[in-house]
Amino acid sequence: MCPACQMVRARQYAGRVLIENVPGRMLAELSNLVYSYGRKAFERDPQDRLVAVTQRGSAMEVTTTNNQQAVRLAKKIRDVFSKVTLAFSYSEEPYLTQFARMKFV
Repeated sequence: MCPACQMVRARQYAGRVLIENVPGRMLAELSNLVYSYGRKAFERDPQDRLVAVTQRGSAMEVTTTNNQQAVRLAKKIRDVFSKVTLAFSYSEEPYLTQFARMKFV
């Protein structure tokens, strides 16, 4: 199995985007954007994949196999939905996990 397949199978991730307070009318549009972005990233590089997309109430969590993919996805969401705050954080060494926390205002 390739490294990305192994990560997806084990539910391991290198990037995580947490989107909070999503208005109900925007959930479907946001979901479409996330899956479309994941599909395009995979076409560009088969190692860039969505590991999981979970929705709990008005929050959505997206995990990715690549930490920079999570950053690009978060910036894309910010560009499309203008009323979003965005903050990045990183895990400590030796891990290269990147976290993006977004909130609709």
